[in-house]
Amino acid sequence: FYNRVLLPDYIIGTLPWENLVKRSQDEETDYKFTLHKGVSIENIDRENKTVIDSRGAIHSYDILILATGSRAFELKDLPKLKGIYTMRSRTDADAFKAHYDDTNKEVVIVGGGLLGIELATSLTEIGAKVTIIQRISRLMGRQLDALASQILHEELISKGIDIYYNDELDRFLGDRNVTAIRLKS
Repeated sequence: FYNRVLLPDYIIGTLPWENLVKRSQDEETDYKFTLHKGVSIENIDRENKTVIDSRGAIHSYDILILATGSRAFELKDLPKLKGIYTMRSRTDADAFKAHYDDTNKEVVIVGGGLLGIELATSLTEIGAKVTIIQRISRLMGRQLDALASQILHEELISKGIDIYYNDELDRFLGDRNVTAIRLKS
């Protein structure tokens, strides 16, 4: 387990990876749970209260909670161009960091949710020129009311972040690397 909201702090170097980790192996023992990494659930037998994982192991349960987590929205037919990243794991963060150092520090973030906003503000702290593309008419539409979203908007604008609302990516431009994007507008 790690704290995804802190990925931007890892990316800009203010936190080491170890500070993002939420649970240690000792805590698994102390709290009497086991984390099975790298497997998925293939079958649920509700009558016998068991699940079968992708390695064929059978696990019994008293109560089954399906907490599948969030996934980054990705465009259909995402091109295989260098410079396109989702931000959900250390692997994603490390790949972004390695690429970022060799760029002109202009970053477009698709999505005005918590992780996108945290990444945008962190990147501005290290000198990046950041633009957020937001599909709806305000930031964090599920978490904030209109007034709070407007206050957040003003704070981000004051940090030099550009925000485009009610718009979406239409296509990526470039041969091997992303050189530009085209919006639906």
